[in-house]
Amino acid sequence: MIHTWRYRFEFRNLYQSNIQEYSYNTRLRVRYRLRYVLNGNDFYKDKTSYLAINNEIALNFGKNITRNTFSNNRIYLAAGHRFLNAARVELRYVNVFASRSNGFEFDQLQGFMLSLYIDQFSDLGRRKLRAVRFSN
Repeated sequence: MIHTWRYRFEFRNLYQSNIQEYSYNTRLRVRYRLRYVLNGNDFYKDKTSYLAINNEIALNFGKNITRNTFSNNRIYLAAGHRFLNAARVELRYVNVFASRSNGFEFDQLQGFMLSLYIDQFSDLGRRKLRAVRFSN
């Protein structure tokens, strides 16, 4: 089982169509992910299949944020497969709970996503990988 945390600090310029101007704000995103490798114990090995669960919470802040500090919560369940040593495909079910800009209306979105990830272009199809690995 592979546990990973990711923290993102974003500077955002959002277009507000009602006043036809851009609004500047910042957002903090915190993600926790669990991956379970189904065949073997090395996530970065070619022909690896895996399952994943992910939860990401995003919080808005800044002088323009008055009512909607909570931005969204994204949860997904996924199944994936690594191929060509440095690429993987992932099918996931995503559930997003998001606040609107007024701070008291919320949307819940859900559906399936198919994603292609290329971890390093120079390693695509290479039989022997370099010793450099991405950290978990």
